[in-house]
Amino acid sequence: MTETQPIKSLFQSDVTRDIPPVVYFHEQSPDKLAGEVGEYIITGGFPEAHPGHKRVPDGIHEQYVRLLNGITSELGRKGGPDLPNAWISGFYGSGKSSFAKLLGLALDGVALPTGGSMADAWLKRDTSPLAEELRTAWKNLRQKVSDPFSVVFDVGGFARDNEQIHSAVVRQVQKKLGYCSKDPIVADHELKLERDGEWDRFQTAAQQTLSRPWDEVKDNSLAGEDFSLVLSTMFPDHYPDPMAWYTSRAGTYQASAAPRDAVHAIRDMMSLRRAGSTLFIVIDEVSQYVVASKDRVDRLRAFASELGSELKGDAWLLALGQQKIDQEMDDSWLSWAKDRFPPKLRVHLAPTNIRDVVHKRLLQKTKAGETLLRGLFDQHRPDLKLFAYGCENVSADEFVEVYPMLPGQIDLLLQITTALRTRSARAQGDDQAIRGLLQLLGELFRSQKLADDPVGHLVTLDRIYEVQHTALDSDVQQSMARIIHECAGDTSNLRVRAAKAVALLELIQDTQATDAKLVSQCLFDRIDRGNQTAAVTEALESLRRDNLLAFSEKEGYRIQSTAGEEWERDRRDVGVGRESISSTIQDVLKLLMGDLDRPKFQGRHFPWSAKYSDGRRADDDTIADPRDAASVQIDFRFVPTSEQAESNWIKHSDESALRDRIVWVCGDTDEMEQIARQLLQSSRMIEKYEPRKESLNSARKVLLTQEINRKEELQSQIRQVVAGAWLKGRPYFRSKPYSPSDLGASFSTVLQAAATRVLPDLFPSFEPTPIQPSEVLQLIEPELSAPSPKFIDPLGILELDGGRYVPSCHGVVPQRILESIRTEGGISGTGLLKAFEGPPYGYTTELVRACVAGLLRGGQIRIQPEGGPEITATRDAGVRDLFDKDRPFRRATIFPAGDDDIGKKNINRICRFFAETLHHEMDREPVAIADAVAQHFVPQAEKLRKVFARLDSLPGERKSPQELDRLTDALEGCVKSCRQTKPTVLMVKKHLDALSDGLKMLNLFDAELTDDAIRAVKDAANIQLHQITQLCDTGVLAKDDPTVELIRSHLASDRPWQDIGGLDADLDKVRETYIAERQRLLSWQETLADEARSRLRSRDGFSTLTAEQSHRVLRPISQAPTDTTPDAIAPALSALKDTFEIQLQRAEDEAGDLLDEIRSEVEPVPIRKVPLNIHNREVQTEADVDALVGEIRERLMEYVKAGERVRLV
Repeated sequence: MTETQPIKSLFQSDVTRDIPPVVYFHEQSPDKLAGEVGEYIITGGFPEAHPGHKRVPDGIHEQYVRLLNGITSELGRKGGPDLPNAWISGFYGSGKSSFAKLLGLALDGVALPTGGSMADAWLKRDTSPLAEELRTAWKNLRQKVSDPFSVVFDVGGFARDNEQIHSAVVRQVQKKLGYCSKDPIVADHELKLERDGEWDRFQTAAQQTLSRPWDEVKDNSLAGEDFSLVLSTMFPDHYPDPMAWYTSRAGTYQASAAPRDAVHAIRDMMSLRRAGSTLFIVIDEVSQYVVASKDRVDRLRAFASELGSELKGDAWLLALGQQKIDQEMDDSWLSWAKDRFPPKLRVHLAPTNIRDVVHKRLLQKTKAGETLLRGLFDQHRPDLKLFAYGCENVSADEFVEVYPMLPGQIDLLLQITTALRTRSARAQGDDQAIRGLLQLLGELFRSQKLADDPVGHLVTLDRIYEVQHTALDSDVQQSMARIIHECAGDTSNLRVRAAKAVALLELIQDTQATDAKLVSQCLFDRIDRGNQTAAVTEALESLRRDNLLAFSEKEGYRIQSTAGEEWERDRRDVGVGRESISSTIQDVLKLLMGDLDRPKFQGRHFPWSAKYSDGRRADDDTIADPRDAASVQIDFRFVPTSEQAESNWIKHSDESALRDRIVWVCGDTDEMEQIARQLLQSSRMIEKYEPRKESLNSARKVLLTQEINRKEELQSQIRQVVAGAWLKGRPYFRSKPYSPSDLGASFSTVLQAAATRVLPDLFPSFEPTPIQPSEVLQLIEPELSAPSPKFIDPLGILELDGGRYVPSCHGVVPQRILESIRTEGGISGTGLLKAFEGPPYGYTTELVRACVAGLLRGGQIRIQPEGGPEITATRDAGVRDLFDKDRPFRRATIFPAGDDDIGKKNINRICRFFAETLHHEMDREPVAIADAVAQHFVPQAEKLRKVFARLDSLPGERKSPQELDRLTDALEGCVKSCRQTKPTVLMVKKHLDALSDGLKMLNLFDAELTDDAIRAVKDAANIQLHQITQLCDTGVLAKDDPTVELIRSHLASDRPWQDIGGLDADLDKVRETYIAERQRLLSWQETLADEARSRLRSRDGFSTLTAEQSHRVLRPISQAPTDTTPDAIAPALSALKDTFEIQLQRAEDEAGDLLDEIRSEVEPVPIRKVPLNIHNREVQTEADVDALVGEIRERLMEYVKAGERVRLV
């Protein structure tokens, strides 16, 4: 290595020369174009067998050939192409603008200052082995297109405010074809004159009016006024004033006319001024221009369609954009372009072209330089592969080609550059802030003096930062300034260099995490540098400790912003106590236990249970509880190193409280406590700021999101760290320590292996026979027809005796359970399960229930359910719930069977009662009695209910017989308990006499209380209530009449339905008397009503009434008699007699009033009703009579003198 030889001596050309940053579409002067085409590099063009083809399989050469052949192919279609549209895409700096600009101007026939054509100069730039392919493609296209011309422009720089792309194209074509370039309204009207055949006349008028040809004035700034002046001479009737046309059109130009109109204008302009030509429209930055406007997208789509349908290949659209059109795109805004830009007309410049462009334009070495670099590469190749960025598989050719860059850095820098454009607010407003790769290298060679460095030095990200840092957001730049200030005393400068690399790498963290290895590779500054990963890691961690860098597992290191520094200080200030750390570790252990498979022993899977203790806050806290005593219990101990001594835990693990547990003591806890503390700090920051997220500024919102991501990373990390802490510890079981490494490599495998080893010692009396819940229910069925053979062998719950299954319960397991019940004198279901589910038995719940069911069926136990009657047999109520559901079994109490307290004598009496009273023969067994009660007593209770209903339907109030009341109590008591055998038999025994007497009377009443008997009693009671009562009230019958007394006494008897037919004659006599009396009263009413009618008819004026008026006057009299029948019971007889005379008087008064009213309508003299008011007036002497007459005369004369007629009332 020649250390004094500068890098710039390796190259064929001056690497410090100025390279223009970007290609501008508007710069189209021949001199400028000559410079651009002279520097242009056409990559690719290698045969498939050539090494270069593998590196650049789809270079610029291939893209040009593809596009030219595609256009030629479309032009050869019958009827012309439907979609003459090409899409040229590539990332920023890919060279797509140069690609399209040079092609467009080559098609335009531009001449260069040298005298040659743009096309020839462009074709000569292809020096590849397959260069002839491009020349052939160009020749074939030109044979199809004899007279091409093009408009090439950047729509973002050329378009006016809110102007549509098709409108900008029209203006470009107008300018190209010689229309007015200063005023589009003038250009539009020039075309109209041509369409109307007035163009020649216009040019003549312009010469005469303006004294110059129109071509000389059309591009002046006052072209519009000149145009108006010419039109006023051509059409004086339309435009009498020279400025009439101009003022009438001012402000009327519409930049967003319809795409169809634009295409028609292009068609007509070409037809009139460039007939037979083919137009190529090349537009840069199309995607950026339309992306934010759906209207622009829609109109561009319409314009692309109209070009094909209208011009059929006479006009081509070549649109440029950064996005590639993929067939798979669905939701992209560019998905509309798939059916407007055919696949054969799509060009995409891939990053693989950049290396060749950089190599050929700037980094091409001399022969001596290549030889020197190959020697250095061979010497330091191992270090490059291990410690330099992207050099794992780099070849000598690749190294030499791009030195002093590394091959992998090209793609890295393109990613960073693209990210800068999209993510940096500063870069979005200033493209010059971002250098393309060529410009970036030029800056490194010039301003960073890389060209003067000794050979062997390399490009590093910290030097690239110096070139690109102005494109970074201001907050990043401020943070970097702070870092540079804080690191002023760092003589190695490694901390600052690392920070600069991070500032760029954090732009692409969504694809690659900024870890220490990556930063170290990107700072590999000399080919002989060696491994600096440890030093870079320490530099990064030092910056992180000083709160100058942030870090997350997912994204790696990033520059700590000002807001980030404050946020980090807040987080570090969050206090976290040991109790909180312990609680977090406890929660993680819960999660770890939830992921474990159950260990297996003799065919059974045993659940896990777990406890946790930390020697302070937590003492035997439950972290996994399967609610099953037959479990493998892990006792996690989180204790400091000083309390982890093996000798102590060997002793503790054999103590009675811990003998049935695997005690697992943790190992080193430092990392676990650190991660737990960070997780708690992160959680509390989120709790603090997330509720007020909307009020945070944008920087803090980003930090909150990062904190949430950080928490997720810590949550994932802490599971591994906690598991690792216990893997560094040691499990113990009954004084025996185990080494985790001997049991397995992971938390779960260690626990599985430990459980497998201790299960035989935990459950030495285990019974592996599996019992299903449905099999348990077989033991409580009424008949044991086909029980599971497990109950015979191996369990010994049943045995066969003479072909019948007998619940002998002689097996080891049922005997153990029976002995426990007897020893305790009674035990709850929960207690029984706890005793046999846990060590040393491990019986399943179903096995214990099966044994209890067998013992109950065998009469060896009795069960008292919670809140229910005692169960002594499998037929008793509640048995199925007891053995089918967990809660009833656990809450029940199980006792030994005890002595018989019913007796054979009582059994015999009960059986005799059933035989004699209910005609039911049965075995003299309690179960048979309980079954007979269930069979017969319910129907008898229903019969009793019906008899009571019949008694209640009888009139009057009477008490039910005592025998039936006692029968009610007896039946209810027996039926209520009939699902429990023993209580049922005892209840029958208690009520046997009441049952016998009551059922006899029940049968008698049921036979006598027929519907006819009840109906007869009701009829007699109704006659007593209505007819007899009314006859006695009116004095027609005496209350002590013999007939009345007979009926009353019979109905008052206890059983009035008996011999009810003996009252028929007496009841008929009462009915006849009642009807006769009622008929008499009705006739009397009619007689009085007739008399009242006669009085009315005799009054003056009645005879002059019409038939209708007469009916109206007499109607109240007709309505006065009672509307009823002789056999009716309402209204009562007294009402027919006592109130009728008053009703009739009121009716007669009402009729008289009606007569007066009618007469007053036709007679001139009104009728006055005058009451004499002499009711109850007493007279005793002749003088009294004279006085009364005088008063009456005086009153009446008053009205007579007034000319009124008087009716006395």
